[in-house]
Amino acid sequence: METGFNHKILIVDDEVQVAKAIGRILEQAGLDFVCAGNGEDALKELKQAETPFSLIISDQRMEGMKGTELLTLAKEISPDSQRFLITAFSDIETIITAVNKGAIHRYIKKPWDHDSFIEAIHDGLGHYELDIESEKLLRLAKTQNTKLFDLSSELMEKATAHDLESKKLEQEINAVKLAISAPETNAELDKETLIKIIEKAVIVSGEFDRDQTKQIFINVIN
Repeated sequence: METGFNHKILIVDDEVQVAKAIGRILEQAGLDFVCAGNGEDALKELKQAETPFSLIISDQRMEGMKGTELLTLAKEISPDSQRFLITAFSDIETIITAVNKGAIHRYIKKPWDHDSFIEAIHDGLGHYELDIESEKLLRLAKTQNTKLFDLSSELMEKATAHDLESKKLEQEINAVKLAISAPETNAELDKETLIKIIEKAVIVSGEFDRDQTKQIFINVIN
């Protein structure tokens, strides 16, 4: 099975021969696997795994922890892992309950058909890949949306600052117009004298330079 994923499967069965039989099937499919002899050991494998198991295959009837109990706990530890339950037909009510709770994705009846088993495994791994890719796309979409929101906020702040600056400039121009229309400035003035009057009228905080004042002068006389 050639994909971009390094799949690893966890087999859980207290019958060594059954676990080996499943292992041979996985080997034929070119898949890596780890075996656990009971539910407790399986949980340890799940917790210490560096990367999540793509698939967990557990027998139902084991000493101590049953397969459905294990897979329910496994869902909390490794929620992305596909979970298969191997069981006899007599456990159908237990299976239905587990499926309804989302503990298992699929069950394999004993005795299983080899080809059907392989097909089920490939199907389960395919679902795992789709789930992982969907999560990646969702995270990417969230990241992009956050960036777009930040950019939008920045542009709004700049637009607001520009509006405030424009209003401030308009007020200053009006102030200059008022100043040069005062009685003491009614006489004809040369350009440099007028600029000095404009500077005196608009420079309050010392933030405006001569070039800015000239621009205001042009706006005033126009």
